[in-house]
Amino acid sequence: MNKILDILSTEAPKPLVFGWFHLMWIGLLIIAITLTAMFLKKTTERQNKWILFTFSLTCIVVGVLKQLIYSYHGGEGWSYQWYAFPFQFCSTPMYVGMIAAFLPDSKIRRAMYGFLAIYGMFGGLCIYVYPEQVFNTGYLFVQIQTMLYHGIIFLMGVYLIVSGRVESKKEFLLGGFSVFLSLVLLAEILNVIA
Repeated sequence: MNKILDILSTEAPKPLVFGWFHLMWIGLLIIAITLTAMFLKKTTERQNKWILFTFSLTCIVVGVLKQLIYSYHGGEGWSYQWYAFPFQFCSTPMYVGMIAAFLPDSKIRRAMYGFLAIYGMFGGLCIYVYPEQVFNTGYLFVQIQTMLYHGIIFLMGVYLIVSGRVESKKEFLLGGFSVFLSLVLLAEILNVIA
């Protein structure tokens, strides 16, 4: 495990905003959006669940690896870095997407879809437009993880919109906002407890 983390902890220079690394990820996201719009417009309910599950699981796996990298200190041992705990604004779509993948059609699931389409897309887009802060890490894997992760949460919203699962109705807007407020409340409770 330590050898794998040594590899994943390979240091790299900080990418430049709108440098080749950033532009490459923007290009990959544009390709992914195009393919999503072309091939995922008409999905069955079963396919929908698998798509959300796959998107969310990918985010969780790379998120766990990021947590391990931040907690691993080579020969100095392990210590968890609480500032990187994955319950920040951009972390929440992976949890919401995973839960929504297993819910039957309901107001709660539609509210979660609204959250993913509005807030998830916004969080993903912010990082793609201006990734200066997330590029500050010196770890190559974390630089890749952050662009992959934010691209996926943006793509989740695109998928839900192009597949017709999110419409610009008051139900989705208010539902998405209620999920957002619930997550803010949960974050504040976690802040007080921790």
